[in-house]
Amino acid sequence: MGFHGLIPTRKYYRLRLVNGITNQATCFIQSIYNKNPKVYIVTSRIIQGINDYTDVINTRSVITGKEAISGNYINVLVNNDGCLGVISYENLIAQNSLIDDSTVHVLGRCNSVDNVRTDLWTGPTTTYVFPPAGGIQMMVVSSNANDTLAGTGVQKIMIHYLDASYVEHSEIINMNGTTAVNTVATNILRINGMHAYQVGSGGTSVGNISLTNLAGTVTYSYTEATYNEARIAVYTVPAGKTLYLNHWQGSSGSVTGSHFTRIALRATAHMGSLINVFNAIDELGTQLNGGEVTFPIPVAIPATADVKITAVSDSATAHAIVMGAFHGWIE
Repeated sequence: MGFHGLIPTRKYYRLRLVNGITNQATCFIQSIYNKNPKVYIVTSRIIQGINDYTDVINTRSVITGKEAISGNYINVLVNNDGCLGVISYENLIAQNSLIDDSTVHVLGRCNSVDNVRTDLWTGPTTTYVFPPAGGIQMMVVSSNANDTLAGTGVQKIMIHYLDASYVEHSEIINMNGTTAVNTVATNILRINGMHAYQVGSGGTSVGNISLTNLAGTVTYSYTEATYNEARIAVYTVPAGKTLYLNHWQGSSGSVTGSHFTRIALRATAHMGSLINVFNAIDELGTQLNGGEVTFPIPVAIPATADVKITAVSDSATAHAIVMGAFHGWIE
């Protein structure tokens, strides 16, 4: 006969059992009282299966989540197939859906690497030099007069920097061609990026754009002519943040022949702790080719640590052109 749930409307009620076409041999009636008149409990034996006509408790639920940025609670929606979408943590970061998390993409290049360890940047020195402790004021200048506010090249340039306390800042500077323009900031300790912010009809820089100390003797960022961003594979983790590296890559080639080049991802950190020397995180060996590495577990780099890519080739006349990049996020 099955099991049925009833919602009584009076103190007493009568049950009437009517046999079907087959005589009823036994009759077993069990009643369970539920104090909640809105919900009735359906019971069944373990061996008994259910079918389309079995009484059940109709339970419905809504998944609600709290937005990270606004703090509002919203219902989580499903697609047209009734499936709940899942977004990876990395994609949430890329969509700026998480508070205080942002992506990090750093790329660098060196146009001539020989058998001396060289940092991947297009600046004038083999080893990238960091600004002195306490930070300094800097200046921006181009090698061409067309990189000016009314020119055809880069009109405005943006720098991303850390101050003396390793706090993130940015500044937009109006270019003035071959005449240097000082930064407003006077406590620049690290440069984490430099790129065009506004360009003229040419669409790119006309000359080489340098970010230097006020004496013009030390270069801290450098954008080659016809490019809009500095190729410098150097990055410093801001204060209160941790950098999670999940991918890096490197490649090399040479017009003077086939030369083996070792490319290394390095940081002033080891096993998540800050140290004062650069240690290798990973290495690639390339010879007229390239490679890439995705870490199954992201590498954690602590706050204020420096990260860079360096390369060394096999000959004093290799003149290898080496490119590299690393990617991740900070939180």
